Amino acid sequence: MARKPGKQLVHTRFRKRIYLGGPRKPPFVSLYWTRDVDGELLNYGLAYIDFLVHPGDNGRVLGYDNGHGVHERHFMGHSEVVDFISYEATASRFFAEVRRLRKEGSHGNAQDV
Repeated sequence: MARKPGKQLVHTRFRKRIYLGGPRKPPFVSLYWTRDVDGELLNYGLAYIDFLVHPGDNGRVLGYDNGHGVHERHFMGHSEVVDFISYEATASRFFAEVRRLRKEGSHGNAQDV
């Protein structure tokens, strides 16, 4: 997104890591977003990290982000462009997929998720 002249770029930043294996123990979920002064989403990332399941891609089993100027879904080293409605809708989809992956105990393949 282009920066408007004379406008402060960043107003709010959020970053959080949620450990699912206990205090500071993997697997974990990593979340971040940055918004401008008007609350417009500039960038975001959601990642489910488990090095034992997928040692490639820095352990990212599943993720969503717009780090390359497009909205992408990542799964076990593969990525695809996805439609973006809102951060909230993307986060909801992400957490539903993480719950499903953890419940199944098997991480299937990119087409199954």
